[in-house]
Amino acid sequence: MKNKIKKTLKLSPQAEASLEQRLTKLRPIEHVQVKEAGDTIEEINQKSNIGELLFQSDIVLTNQQLRDIEEDVEEEISEGNNRTKRQAFRDGRYPNTIWANGVNYYFDYSASQKVRSVFKKGAREWEKDTCINMRENAGGTAAHELGHALGFFHTMSRHDRDSFITLNTHNVKPDWLDQFTKQTPQTNENYGITYDYGSIMHYGGTR
Repeated sequence: MKNKIKKTLKLSPQAEASLEQRLTKLRPIEHVQVKEAGDTIEEINQKSNIGELLFQSDIVLTNQQLRDIEEDVEEEISEGNNRTKRQAFRDGRYPNTIWANGVNYYFDYSASQKVRSVFKKGAREWEKDTCINMRENAGGTAAHELGHALGFFHTMSRHDRDSFITLNTHNVKPDWLDQFTKQTPQTNENYGITYDYGSIMHYGGTR
């Protein structure tokens, strides 16, 4: 699977040349985390020792989601791209997949008060920007992971991401390539919202 994903991420010779030219005009970014409030998503994934087992390092997939992603990867690398596209998410499954009754969550007994507090702050951020209510039954990192729980992929996995960023695979660890697997218009509905470089679901820039 990883080799197939790597194949879909390979830049054309023209794109490689364009990237090299643009890189000569950029200055290195040491770190973009302005106010330290714990590890970043990337740092947590690297230290977790389970990131390589999860999709995009922090997403647990259902069997159906895994089959859908495998199908998309196969479709992208197949010659002619003649496979029948699936229905768009909002047309094929909507409204059965929305959270009409809110999202329930609970904390493991081992979660510290600080962890619980950060998670609740992340939940409030999603409540503020969406119509989804978060409820406990029985920050940035928490908000990011809640985004995955709500069905969001990383921003840099948008189907139109190549119009906004250039993925330099030379700067990506081989085991992290799936974090940049591009979605399709059928699996990624952006509702006309443009690419957000500052999204909570976007990785920060590093050297």
